[in-house]
Amino acid sequence: MQRTGIDTRLVCAAVFAWLAAARPAFGYNCGGTQWQAITVTPAQQSAGDLSQYTITTHVPSLNGCDLTANTVITIVFPVDSMVSSLSGLTFNGQPVVPQSAAGQTVTFKPGFAVANDQAATMVLAGIRNPSTAGSKMLTMSATAVQSGSIGSTVSAPYSIVVPTPTPTITRTFTPTLTATPTLTPTATDTLPPTATVPPTATPTPTRTPGPCTDAAPGNPCVPGNKTRSAACALEWLTAPVPPLNRSNVPTNKLICYEGDRFCDADSDVHNRSCTVPTTLCINNVDPRLPACLSRDVASAEVRGPYWRHTRDSADQANLLTLERLLGADGFGVSVLRGSTPVFTGPTNGAANLCSPAGGIVVPLRTHGTRPPGRGTRRLAVRLTTSHRQSTTSRFQIQCRPSTCGDGVVQADHEDCDDGNRNNGDGCDQGCRFEVATATPTSTTTDTATATPPPATQTPTATRSATASASPSNTPTPAPPTATPTVTDTPTITETPTITATPTDTGTPTETPTVTDTPTITETPTITDTPTITETPTITATPTDTGTPTNTPTVTNTPTVTPTNTPSSVCGNGFLEAGETCTNCAADCVIHACTATSPIRTFAVSFSAPAGQSVTGITVRVGYRSDTVSLPGSGTGPASRVKNKPANAITAINDLNYALRVVLSRSTAFTPGRLFTVDFDSCQGASVPTAADFGCAVEGCANSNGSIQGCACTVTP
Repeated sequence: MQRTGIDTRLVCAAVFAWLAAARPAFGYNCGGTQWQAITVTPAQQSAGDLSQYTITTHVPSLNGCDLTANTVITIVFPVDSMVSSLSGLTFNGQPVVPQSAAGQTVTFKPGFAVANDQAATMVLAGIRNPSTAGSKMLTMSATAVQSGSIGSTVSAPYSIVVPTPTPTITRTFTPTLTATPTLTPTATDTLPPTATVPPTATPTPTRTPGPCTDAAPGNPCVPGNKTRSAACALEWLTAPVPPLNRSNVPTNKLICYEGDRFCDADSDVHNRSCTVPTTLCINNVDPRLPACLSRDVASAEVRGPYWRHTRDSADQANLLTLERLLGADGFGVSVLRGSTPVFTGPTNGAANLCSPAGGIVVPLRTHGTRPPGRGTRRLAVRLTTSHRQSTTSRFQIQCRPSTCGDGVVQADHEDCDDGNRNNGDGCDQGCRFEVATATPTSTTTDTATATPPPATQTPTATRSATASASPSNTPTPAPPTATPTVTDTPTITETPTITATPTDTGTPTETPTVTDTPTITETPTITDTPTITETPTITATPTDTGTPTNTPTVTNTPTVTPTNTPSSVCGNGFLEAGETCTNCAADCVIHACTATSPIRTFAVSFSAPAGQSVTGITVRVGYRSDTVSLPGSGTGPASRVKNKPANAITAINDLNYALRVVLSRSTAFTPGRLFTVDFDSCQGASVPTAADFGCAVEGCANSNGSIQGCACTVTP
């Protein structure tokens, strides 16, 4: 019997022909390829100012990535920027009407096609700069290109500076006597040949324990993992602290009401969104979690929001915020998306280490014309240790519509409710009490007129045989300029004069200490300078010792000279050990500097406790940004960091006021010089010295974990 039907050979031939014809179409899919290099130039760089932004890039050089007239381009600015004031937008010189401009996100359609590998220039007027100074980055993406989409791409860093330079601190040394001016004489027949100045103790800065090291209920950190052995690997820190559970540990859910300044850092009360400052803390030694062992972090991946499935611009912004806190702007560890690194860095084994705060954006849910409802964003970060052990930490933030203005005080999140959301009337936009700000007044150093000393302090000029007293309470002097000589006749000043008011701090100490106090006042000049005359002043009645003896007389008394004691000083223009931008924002300021020659090279050295080998170290070098500078920011100055240890993995991040360098390798570093940095000089500035730099070891570790007691120095 003969078979009938379709010849399979013809079918196969037809299929192959169709595949051959269709094959070119697959090659034209853009497939989420990223934009070529994105540069951002704000016309005004001051924090909080309105500025015009020029953004330049190129369409990816791949067939299928061509922009069409209806392609939607999305630009997400940093979390503390504002785009609602956008007043103009052009794309490749042509005016464009944006589709939306809210929060930190602008979307628009170009209105015409742009071929792949062609330039794309956007100019946006009326963007409000981030409210904080530092290195910033934005992201861009495009959907519905010729075929596929252009993936979210991070721009090169750009700088935002403080709006008004911090006034230069003039170190006016005001001698303040910390002991009672009454000098207790000690009768003696001889004068010590040389006055010995007691050495001034220099405080040794110590690393401040992280906030996650406190016991319950004072510990504000939120363990993000329920596994007892892994809960301390990454903890979350927000303000306010979420409600406590039965163990007095904060729960991993924060509720914020839109516009509440206690949790919503976004000043726009009409954007239907909360921006919650959030900090990450790793490798914690948490007393609430005794079963948890602090290890290290070799790499991290943000799993919520997941990079493959970001649903909106808020997810994209939150993804980038968390990645920056884990990588370039925070811990410096490698950050992955799947198996692809988006930032490469060494293992961080520093214990109790917290990142800067990043704003997590949580929009309210919208339902067409209905009132907005509560919105929730779930955050998740997976950490992997150097031993390939992984753990995931989770946290969620919920933004709820404000109830402020309804005239009813909601006790759980309102202090008052005056029926409106106006600021300045005592009850602010989130129904929190407003605290009146006192008008600053000029405060001067204590310059009250000295009260005349008691009668017993004025010795009678009696030429009796009296040994001149050697006051044991002597202001810290400079070295004597003349050798004391002995004469037969004692000289006693009849009326001692105190020309400035010493501060009486209680019980007299043996040596009144002159404190070198930099004082910034509106009238820093003290007109009455304490002066010690060439004859010794005795402020107590001399005791008649009987038989005349040779009385030593100091014929040239040293003048009191303040002595500078090296220590961390907030406000001196650079970050030092023990200082952070949180406890000393004045030293995290980017000053204007016109870079010029010559290049100034400084060496950074480190030391470790005896017997400890260091294989990973994070060093922060603070510098006066109006004395020296580095080209660019972020990783830009990497070529200026030289003479690094061989075979070391290096991560470099310049903040324009401090340089962070992370080094790691399998073998131990040799204590001593770690690397050198070539700085540019600032035009018109004085020649930099070691006194213009501060050095801090932010992390120090080996395969056994964190090492305490590492230190670093900067030398020419």
